Amino acid sequence: MNKTIDREKIVEGALAILSLSRHSESRVWKNFDWDLLDELHKRGWITNPATKAKSVVLTEEGIHFAEEFLEKYFGKGKGFSKTNVSAKEKFRTQEITKISHDKSHILRCTSKLLKELRIKPIEQAPEEIDQIREWHANIITVQRKKCLIITHSKSLYSFVIYGIKRRELENFNQEFSKHLLLNLFADQIDGSKLIGNKNEINLVYAKTNNRSVLGSMNDIANQIERIVSGSKEINSRLINRRLNRIPMGALNYGFPDRELKNLLK
Repeated sequence: MNKTIDREKIVEGALAILSLSRHSESRVWKNFDWDLLDELHKRGWITNPATKAKSVVLTEEGIHFAEEFLEKYFGKGKGFSKTNVSAKEKFRTQEITKISHDKSHILRCTSKLLKELRIKPIEQAPEEIDQIREWHANIITVQRKKCLIITHSKSLYSFVIYGIKRRELENFNQEFSKHLLLNLFADQIDGSKLIGNKNEINLVYAKTNNRSVLGSMNDIANQIERIVSGSKEINSRLINRRLNRIPMGALNYGFPDRELKNLLK
């Protein structure tokens, strides 16, 4: 490839153009330069092109970025939109007229996660929500799967949703509640002060505001990489079982699960 050409734009543009031949839900024709196809495969955007088949399959992440790149480089992001609405217009505005003191939680998301959730964050968190119900969240890629990290702002107690899908992100209130309950139960933590007796949670999405927590989340991401690389069977339960039993420097090398238990006493 010509060295004077911006390879980053070529790779992203290739994915956008490749998506134009999409058929059978996620299959596209692989009539592209092999080096480009290999690059797309390395980034986890398409399946392995080195087969006898005349087409490859876009991964879920590949479909998401293809829509973004179509809009970025060609001005129209309608490649995968069934409603012909651009990606920017898909961002939902939160309705926070009713704030419940014992049901509402603040989820402070990184810009990357807010983009995945397609939701506009509020500018200022409501004072009615107790700080004990504040979380930070980020999304990373681990072995080509999206991995959501959710960390309690005060105790650094964390849980992970490994291999999260688009449909789960679109219904994230329910996914958050389900995984939080499962992990509190597994760690024998009485979560009634966090989620009440009816196990109902309403999330209020905001931007991250604590560098210390974000720094700890980077450490947690590194721990996840180590856990996953040393395990034959990978799932959220396996990761979470080990994650909160690792001492954290921000807690003076205390353990997040014990810290949360003490906070809730």
